Amino acid sequence: MSAWRSEVCSVTGVRSGRLSPVNVSLDPELAKFIEEQVRAGRYASPDAAVNAAVARFMAEEQLLAEELDDEDLAAINEGLAQLDRGEGRPWEDVRAELKARYLSK
Repeated sequence: MSAWRSEVCSVTGVRSGRLSPVNVSLDPELAKFIEEQVRAGRYASPDAAVNAAVARFMAEEQLLAEELDDEDLAAINEGLAQLDRGEGRPWEDVRAELKARYLSK
């Protein structure tokens, strides 16, 4: 039986420059998801899964904080114009192409 069946988990974090326990309360569905990911072998431990989630959250926050430059805005506008002209591609096709390109070995 996993300790993650509880809503409260224990994570080691940094406080005042040193490692100390940080208690995190998770909704039951989140705890179940983490447990499933560990069981499936995607992460070595619940701590690894939580660390990966927080790292992704940090990366997302950093991206959101960045200013878009003129080149970025031009690319976004061109993409929107392509969609308006009916030049979009179904997500399923794009996903299959990306899987084939980056996930197949």
